[in-house]
Amino acid sequence: MERVTKTKMRYFPRLTAIDEIEAVRYAGAPDVSVYSAKTTALICREMLLRVQPAACWEEYDYSEAKRQVLAPEPYTLPSADVVRHLQGAEKVALLAVTIGAAAEDISRTLFAEGRYSEALLAEGAASAAVEQAADQFCAYLAKRYQKQGLQLTARYSPGYGDWALDEQPIALSLAGGGTIGITLTKSLMLTPKKSITAIVGWRREAEKAPLPAACAACPKLDCTMRKEGKTC
Repeated sequence: MERVTKTKMRYFPRLTAIDEIEAVRYAGAPDVSVYSAKTTALICREMLLRVQPAACWEEYDYSEAKRQVLAPEPYTLPSADVVRHLQGAEKVALLAVTIGAAAEDISRTLFAEGRYSEALLAEGAASAAVEQAADQFCAYLAKRYQKQGLQLTARYSPGYGDWALDEQPIALSLAGGGTIGITLTKSLMLTPKKSITAIVGWRREAEKAPLPAACAACPKLDCTMRKEGKTC
């Protein structure tokens, strides 16, 4: 079962399988027939043995009027898209999720052996794994305030819409990402590579219509990773 460390605001998702269809999609293949079922299953099983999912978060009050995350040093959201996404939210959380550095070993080894197609599939499996870990984590967060009549928005990450990737250092810091080993490169890429930062909000269920999922709110309609109707 998943483990929660409340004092450190950490959560440890437990993956029992990696979605093979999603792995192929994240690999950039047009459909699952590109890879044999045996190859896809093998890569996903190997990846499952390597992943070490971990998540952390910090909860904050939120001032919609001031567009501020009320951290000790308030963070004024520079993104109109994020503000719109958080419409009606009373609280927010900055979160970070990773599946660890070991997950990168499989694709690295396959690339070194010249098995490029399989290496891309391994990359896809790792991407699917971190998304599944994030989804499981968000499901946990959604339950925290469910009894209070609050519902969780979809997650929204730096780089989506007009929330510039330049905000990644702030998002990672407010989430406490360093507690689970996530760092940033000079080019603002997360390390381990298969990691996610995001913001979510809690709002009264009866006050607002359901907010659009991150993909639905993003103006990049030609994105190959776009999933209409995707929630947190």
